[in-house]
Amino acid sequence: MKALLIEPHYFPNIQYFSKVFNYNEIIIDDLSLFEKQSYRNRMKILGANKVLSLIVPVKKDKTKMKLKDVQIDYGINWQKDHWNSIISAYNKSPFFLFYMNDFEKYFNRKKNFLIDLNIEIILNLIEILELDTKIKLLSETDVSRGEFDDLRNSIHPKKKLNKSDNSLKTIEYQQVFSERFDFIPNLSVVDLLSNKGPEAVQILMESVVVK
Repeated sequence: MKALLIEPHYFPNIQYFSKVFNYNEIIIDDLSLFEKQSYRNRMKILGANKVLSLIVPVKKDKTKMKLKDVQIDYGINWQKDHWNSIISAYNKSPFFLFYMNDFEKYFNRKKNFLIDLNIEIILNLIEILELDTKIKLLSETDVSRGEFDDLRNSIHPKKKLNKSDNSLKTIEYQQVFSERFDFIPNLSVVDLLSNKGPEAVQILMESVVVK
């Protein structure tokens, strides 16, 4: 089976994890240039009043940097802001308390590099979802044979940059603030796990369109 080549996202969304679910091996692109306003340093969750974009600030550089070299900026206490937003959004969800410790640890300790934070989160989510997917870095992989599916930059927070995905089907589920909003698709897997718990894997499976 082919591997998946993709960039690492911060608490990836359902679309991202529908891809992870469908591959035995993920090649994380650590060599491409960091792209601002992408999912590389942001996640989306459903707050009480609107969808929230939680952004990890990074240290500015005058030159374009490879993702592997991007450092996290702790000049502001973004960890506290992110964690408080997550608690406010999901504290009343059915399964949040079950996963709370798995989420909270990333807001109590500091990683210097964004890629290290993202990869650790992705590995943890793979473990929580009990997937068999293995991860390796592009910088440590020989991809000259081209035996992989390249989905880099195909999942983007900006609609005009988010590529059409015929392999993804939206599966609706009960969300915390469903009495206020219609179903909001493709949020961070944090939303799916907090609301559906062990059923999250089934929803990921159903979201994959088999061709």
